[in-house]
Amino acid sequence: MTKAINDVIAERQRQIEKEGFDNKHDNQWRDEELAQAAAIYALSPQSREIKVEGGMISPLLLIERIWPWNFEWYKPTVNDRRKELVRAAALILAEIDRLDAIKKGEE
Repeated sequence: MTKAINDVIAERQRQIEKEGFDNKHDNQWRDEELAQAAAIYALSPQSREIKVEGGMISPLLLIERIWPWNFEWYKPTVNDRRKELVRAAALILAEIDRLDAIKKGEE
């Protein structure tokens, strides 16, 4: 496995062990919140900005509107794009596990 794969798995393990976000916890998110959070982290910082007449809306204002949970849980990394992508991939793994559990009837 590559370093990237190992880092994604390590991040998912951290989410489970340090944050308590195991499968049982994640099963409460039934409206694609995990995937939505992953998508936000996967967006480039420039993509998080939207233009409006008369200027730009701050990226944080955009994220505040679409972030699925309490905003204190949004933790972007300022100068580590790779870390954000690893976090996004780990959230995608969590969503896939959640969907698999539903399919197996383990919710």
